[in-house]
Amino acid sequence: MIEIKERFENLLDKIGSYNREVDKKLVRRVFAYAETIHKGQTRLSGEPFIIHPLSVAEILADLEQDLPSICAGLLHDSIEDGDISHDDLEKEFAPLYGEVGRPSIPIRTIVALLLVKQIYNLGDETVMHRYINSPYIQHFCGEIYFQYDYPFDPSDFVHFRKRIG
Repeated sequence: MIEIKERFENLLDKIGSYNREVDKKLVRRVFAYAETIHKGQTRLSGEPFIIHPLSVAEILADLEQDLPSICAGLLHDSIEDGDISHDDLEKEFAPLYGEVGRPSIPIRTIVALLLVKQIYNLGDETVMHRYINSPYIQHFCGEIYFQYDYPFDPSDFVHFRKRIG
């Protein structure tokens, strides 16, 4: 069986094969964060839990997805199965998406919507329509109360992807 570190290095190589400008330091940071959160956790098979988020990221890389989607894959179970909150995740990665002088988009919202986009193979505008019509998606994005407006302009996905790489 391939070691976790070797699988992660293979993931970086795979991303680099279709994205020459990949920020490997960012991917390493996200992976290290996810690994720390899931330290000591195991799957029913007895494997370390980090195998699952790593496998999700590998699938996304096989589909040649963008870096924000791959990072979301690495972090997708962090809140649910780790001992952190949305706020902890947001504090850790806020500098990657916030801009001085304007309110930032909560990382939990944009990452959750990127995951919904990937799961249902939706476009930027379409995922926003789903968000408006689905209390389940809104809850997944961290909302407590039903929202009637977009959480941000769909074009902000583009800005987020450019910022992440």
